[in-house]
Amino acid sequence: MSISPTGVVSGSKGVGGEAQELGRIELARFANPSGMTSMGQNLYAATAASGEATTGYRWTTHGRLVQGQLEGSNVEIVQEMVDMISRSARTS
Repeated sequence: MSISPTGVVSGSKGVGGEAQELGRIELARFANPSGMTSMGQNLYAATAASGEATTGYRWTTHGRLVQGQLEGSNVEIVQEMVDMISRSARTS
């Protein structure tokens, strides 16, 4: 199974089988993503605050897909640990 940068999902049966297009992954954008409601387990739902979803397949307008990659975090773990210890010391 493979996913192309444009969202095409392809797969083949058995070893050496010919790849077939199985479908496409559609991406969605929201005017206010922080207005979405968390449903848990990395699932979110649109709300009036988030606005309606704008959907599309094109990576030029909706982002892109990269198979086999992990999303990096923008959190500085050392600073977060220091802040957590500092808050804990102030409340004790």
